[in-house]
Amino acid sequence: MRPLRHVEREYILAVLERHGGNKTQTARQLRIAAATLFRKLKRYASDDR
Repeated sequence: MRPLRHVEREYILAVLERHGGNKTQTARQLRIAAATLFRKLKRYASDDR
């Protein structure tokens, strides 16, 4: 079983792709604050390094 954070990351990135990279629309669809989305994306970028 995969950790929840991995499932969350894949889902967020899929929604972001569906919206053509538009973070505001992605946050709106996910029903989270844009700042929360930006923070998560920043964390994902640092995890990739």
